[in-house]
Amino acid sequence: MTHFVSIDVELANNNLTSLCQVGIAIFEEDNIIDTWETLVNPEELFSPFNIKIHGITARQTYKAPKKSELSERLTHYLAGQQVVSYGLLDKQVMRRNYPDLEVAHWYDVTTIVRKVWPQFSKGGYSLNKMAEFLGLEQEKHHNALEDAIICGEILCEALYEADTSLTVWK
Repeated sequence: MTHFVSIDVELANNNLTSLCQVGIAIFEEDNIIDTWETLVNPEELFSPFNIKIHGITARQTYKAPKKSELSERLTHYLAGQQVVSYGLLDKQVMRRNYPDLEVAHWYDVTTIVRKVWPQFSKGGYSLNKMAEFLGLEQEKHHNALEDAIICGEILCEALYEADTSLTVWK
């Protein structure tokens, strides 16, 4: 039985410490069994470039929890789990902001995608392009929860296509 936690984060600027949104989707086999998302007050300035990408502003996060207030919740969802993300930025952000958080194993879904579908081995495998390739509906690209869900669904499709389990990719 495949059980994993898919995570996506958004940043207020180009600093890995500027966490402004977290989205988590828990998968059991091919089914989402739980989700969680929150805006985060990064206590840092927002870059116009980042706002243009995800649409999150300082005003929206003003009353959101600060990073330090999320440790317990993130530990609940991620500690000891098989965690997946689309690329390694999310892993770097989590390690920078929560260095004591230990996961069982972290998988980069882009690595799996590039091996399962050779036509994407050299490029063209962005999250939204893979969602389109696989016929997965995505309404709000760069919304952390939706991207976490799409990442998990892409992984499920890859595991089905390769007829393997997640642990094969360690």
